[in-house]
Amino acid sequence: MEEKDGGIVSRTREAIRNVNADYVKSDGYLNFLKEGTKKKAEGEVITFSFTSLCRFPTDEIDFGWGKPVWERSPPLPLKNLAVFSDAKAGQEIEAWINLKEEDMSKFEIDKELLAHISSTPNENVFVF
Repeated sequence: MEEKDGGIVSRTREAIRNVNADYVKSDGYLNFLKEGTKKKAEGEVITFSFTSLCRFPTDEIDFGWGKPVWERSPPLPLKNLAVFSDAKAGQEIEAWINLKEEDMSKFEIDKELLAHISSTPNENVFVF
C-alpha cells in the first residue's frame, strides 16, 4: 500500500530504528554528519530542526517575585527551527517556528495548518 506522504513515515521509522549504540560508536554516524554537512553547504539539502520543552516545568520557576504568567526562550537566530512547549491554557501546545521570511509568508497562510490552530491576540503567534 502506497503511503500518501511518499513513504516518509516508514523511512523515518526505519532510520530511527537504525540509530543504536553500535551505529553511534561506528564511523557510520560520523560519516553521516560529514555527508550531511557537505550536502547542506552545497545547497543539496535543507535541514529543519525540532525540539520540545513540553512537560518541562518552566512555568514553575520562581526567582522570588512569583511564578511567571508566560515564559519563552529568547528569539533564536536559527532558521528552520520549531520549538514546542506547553501552553498555559491546558492541553494545548505552543509552537515557535523560525523560518526565512519567504517561507514564513507561505507557512502562515497554509490552509491545512490553519485548520489545526487557534490564534492568540498576537497575530504572529499561533497556539496548536
